[in-house]
Amino acid sequence: MEPTSLRNYGKTLLEMAAGIGKQTEKQISRLGESILEQNLEGGDLERYLEIASEEKGRMLGRDLSSLREKGLNDDAFVRQQIEWASSFSAFRRLRGIDKTTRVFERIAEQTWPKVFAASFPLDQDLRETEDPFLAFSEWFSAMMEANRRAGLFLYETAEDNPDALQIHCTWCAWEAAYSGLGVKEACAPVCRVDDIFYPNYCSSAGIVYSRTSTIGRGGKFCDYRFERA
Repeated sequence: MEPTSLRNYGKTLLEMAAGIGKQTEKQISRLGESILEQNLEGGDLERYLEIASEEKGRMLGRDLSSLREKGLNDDAFVRQQIEWASSFSAFRRLRGIDKTTRVFERIAEQTWPKVFAASFPLDQDLRETEDPFLAFSEWFSAMMEANRRAGLFLYETAEDNPDALQIHCTWCAWEAAYSGLGVKEACAPVCRVDDIFYPNYCSSAGIVYSRTSTIGRGGKFCDYRFERA
């Protein structure tokens, strides 16, 4: 199998997420809501919904033109980040930043890795390529380039050889959106998705994944390093 035949070759993260199907999307959304409800007792849920609505209204008036300047013209993406940021902000007012970060990390851990698993190349397809590592390296590079063209990331390729691929994301639309909405801290839980998904996914294909920093956690860049096992 050629790398270009792997599932979702050359697509953006948003394009892949849109292709998981409405039923799966609803299940994932409901799972996130359930985790929130489990951590809001009694009248706190009603108060949380009130605050979230207020925060959403406030955020709808924020200037996010910096995203469009980078080429991101996906209104659905902006709405999704406002939903996440307003929810994070409301929960933080009720439970504090530490509890909020833990709960939203759990939501990220339980939801988006499922989207990735339904979107990235299948293990058996990678194994059917001539060189699974090089095939994945090409696939991942094509995804990052598609993301760049769509205004989701700016990145640099720090290393690219037959045994290693290292990419530094120097600008992230998620982090930029949350910063623009005044809730920069909402990005750190999103970074948790990569921590959960990539190690297990890569190990099954004979690839070692590692990371040292993310922009959402205060780093200068988000690094993705893949090495042949």
